[in-house]
Amino acid sequence: MSSPATAGLLEFFDTLWGETEGYVYLPVKEGQKVRKFFLHWPEKREAVARHVLKWAAVDGVEVFYSPALYKSMSAKNENVLGSHVAWVEFDGNYPKDWPEDTAPLPSIEVQSSAELNRHCYWILDEFQGRKEIEKINRALAYALSADTSGWDANQFLRPPFSVHRKRKPITVKIVAERTELAPYSVGDFEHI
Repeated sequence: MSSPATAGLLEFFDTLWGETEGYVYLPVKEGQKVRKFFLHWPEKREAVARHVLKWAAVDGVEVFYSPALYKSMSAKNENVLGSHVAWVEFDGNYPKDWPEDTAPLPSIEVQSSAELNRHCYWILDEFQGRKEIEKINRALAYALSADTSGWDANQFLRPPFSVHRKRKPITVKIVAERTELAPYSVGDFEHI
């Protein structure tokens, strides 16, 4: 029987990557050193969750993941296969009232540390390639005043159930799931 954290991670990753085959990038940072880990998805699905939880439990270590899937075991941008989601990262400036006239309501929100530090994800109705993901991410980042250094397709973020240890340790958590919303099409972002 799996733990609630394992089940939650698998549900989150299933939403992000679905049944699309590729490699998932799961870097681990210890001090200034970043170790690159790749696992094949969906074949190594359970191993992905074990990897995140294993490294999340180690003091002085931070584990990350990339929302995109990769063609092979290389984290270079041109190696990105694509993604089922678009995303932005807010570094302390998450809006108190969501500006729906600017961007659609996110499908999933993850609190990465303090309350206004969030990653927002929009589930897409079709898997999109690297260039389309970057186009949407960049538009969202600038329109929402989010982190404009985080729109690239090979960006890595903190997964839920990991621990943010930069200052005081905080468990990264999912704070909003709007799975009742229909997946978004590329056209839903054209006005941004």
